[in-house]
Amino acid sequence: MKAVLKIIGSLRLAVLLLVLLMVAMGSATVYESQQGTEQALRSFYHAHWFKLLLALFGVNLLASLLGRWPFGSRQIGFVLTHVGLLMILLGAWISNRWAINGQLALNEGKSANSIRTDQEIINWQRRSDQTNFTVELSPETIGGFEAVDRPLKQTLRLNQTELQVLQYLPDLRWREVVSNDAAQSNPAVQVELTINGETQQRLIYAQPPPDRAGELLAYRVATDPAEYQQLLAGGGGGGSVGEVIIKCQDEEFRFTVEQLQSKPAELGSSGYQVRLLRYLPHATVGAGNQLQNIDDQPTNPAVEVEVFNDDAKETRIAFARFPDFESMHEQKQFPGVQVQFEYKGQTNGAATLEIIQGPAGTWAIRQQTAGLPTKVAEAQLNQPVPVMEGVTLTIQQAFTKARSEWQAEAVLPVRQIRNPALLVELTEGSAHQRVWLEKYHPTAVQLNNGVHDLTYADQNLPLGFSIKLNAFRLGTYPGSRRPRTFESRVTIEDGVTSGSQERLISMNHPTSYGGFTFFQSSYQMGMGPTVSVLSVSRDPGQWVVFAGYAVTLLGMLWVLAQRLVRPHAPAEEVRPG
Repeated sequence: MKAVLKIIGSLRLAVLLLVLLMVAMGSATVYESQQGTEQALRSFYHAHWFKLLLALFGVNLLASLLGRWPFGSRQIGFVLTHVGLLMILLGAWISNRWAINGQLALNEGKSANSIRTDQEIINWQRRSDQTNFTVELSPETIGGFEAVDRPLKQTLRLNQTELQVLQYLPDLRWREVVSNDAAQSNPAVQVELTINGETQQRLIYAQPPPDRAGELLAYRVATDPAEYQQLLAGGGGGGSVGEVIIKCQDEEFRFTVEQLQSKPAELGSSGYQVRLLRYLPHATVGAGNQLQNIDDQPTNPAVEVEVFNDDAKETRIAFARFPDFESMHEQKQFPGVQVQFEYKGQTNGAATLEIIQGPAGTWAIRQQTAGLPTKVAEAQLNQPVPVMEGVTLTIQQAFTKARSEWQAEAVLPVRQIRNPALLVELTEGSAHQRVWLEKYHPTAVQLNNGVHDLTYADQNLPLGFSIKLNAFRLGTYPGSRRPRTFESRVTIEDGVTSGSQERLISMNHPTSYGGFTFFQSSYQMGMGPTVSVLSVSRDPGQWVVFAGYAVTLLGMLWVLAQRLVRPHAPAEEVRPG
């Protein structure tokens, strides 16, 4: 037994393990500076191989200690040093196993009674009866930097509904997939923007939907050379503010606003005619649910037309930015007649860059910058065009009936600020639905006429008391705005003791209450209220580690004192293994 302990507790093994640990920690420091703290923790300090090195070092210390049993009086320093190091490792293990770490963000004048921990959860609630279900997710399979299939083996159940976690992605982004099969005309162009080496694809509509209004990129289509030249010069195109498009009996009719203002137009041999009642540059719904125009700025262009024949007439409204508006409303008189409006001019928030498509496959990019002359550059498909310093634009493909949908894809390698997500499937009887849960983004899922609210987030832990931010103060270096120190004045209110205490938390001066320690970690200042961000921890292994430091120091001092008292006496070696 002594021989085995001597091998396991040998000095050579101790030196080897210490060298490996030092190389690992040095590499982790360099890696953290390049990839960020989160990836360094996952790849090094929380990795199984690093924990194995620490465990082997602990076994080496213990074997070295037991190999000297029974201890003599001259081995007190040796024993204390080794016991102290074992206590430090034990305390670190206790902290890793049971410590709680979290964050608390407080607005000035606001209170909170819980913290956000690093334990990830799925929260599932059924709206009909407010039944709630929460499951904790294992950090071994979810939360890392590798994609995992079926990270949660069990099937979650809420009455008759089942939930399965099919996939975990460490970083998700949405990619717009475009097809040319929309039911109605919807011109668009797909481009690639490269900004300082970073590329992104964008779909630019000739008539942008509401969620894309005001973008700095615009797409214009000219049907003849004269209109193309007018667009290059910055005109609205063909002298018209837009075209009214009418589909009737499988035929499509196009009329400019000016044509319909002068006289009614016939729709072929169908017997229908159309006249323009009003053009509204900035249409909105006013009092009495009536359509009205606010001003002459083309913020929301629309037309009001009248379709009629010898027997009846009907008023129709078409919005340039809402091409599907009419299809969403039942038409009582003439269901076979569809009306749309294409605006030809520039809307408010005019684009900085206009992509102009001319006849016969000609392309140009028109750049308008306030205070500078307009620049026009010829372009070709799939050929990058420099538009400003560090920015190039490539026109990839044009669509006449663009229809887009968003598809999730993994980002590799993961970004420092990433977007973790879970693919889950809800099943109830024969109905089922898959949905991506992005972290911190609550998602509502409709299933069998019932709504389920799903959230992938960090778990909130009640403190047992409340803490209120009274004031936040930021100190700067004299003569500059560079932060020197920041501190939070808080009030802790405990409902159990019915008492309150005022505390000051600053960068190097934390405060403790109720078993939790609060550290001033960061802040957020902007247009709204100041936000103080506190790091919060409850670490049961902390005092074991501190005691280990003290015992180790005492052992080293004991050895030093022994050498001073008996300088010529042979000393028992004190080593970490």
